[in-house]
Amino acid sequence: AKAADSAAEDPGNKSTGPLGSPAYLACTGLLVEGTVTEVVPVPRTGEQRVTLDVTRSYRPAGGGERTAAFVKGDEPAFGAPARLREGDHVLVAVPRAGTTADFWFVGEEAIAPQRQAIEGALPEARTIVCE
Repeated sequence: AKAADSAAEDPGNKSTGPLGSPAYLACTGLLVEGTVTEVVPVPRTGEQRVTLDVTRSYRPAGGGERTAAFVKGDEPAFGAPARLREGDHVLVAVPRAGTTADFWFVGEEAIAPQRQAIEGALPEARTIVCE
């Protein structure tokens, strides 16, 4: 969260938002694109558990996993619509120390600039130790 906050506030960050920040990406445990296959309410929380069919994995690099799951909190995340539905194409980021997504984008129009920012920032992110 600290890396995301500093990336969002950094006026020198010429990328498209926090996903272009190497410091933020270094502390991301899950960063994938995929199609939503299931959205299930988490009892008594207001949150939803979302499952994706992964089409592109940035973190973990190379992926290997064909599905990914994360919790969509009851508070809106940056770039996020109010709700996700089965069939939505999404890009989602979850911090290493969490299960709740702090960034997600829906649809190619929203994802494309983020994809470019991620691809530009990942090489440097791989050299940073997450604190």
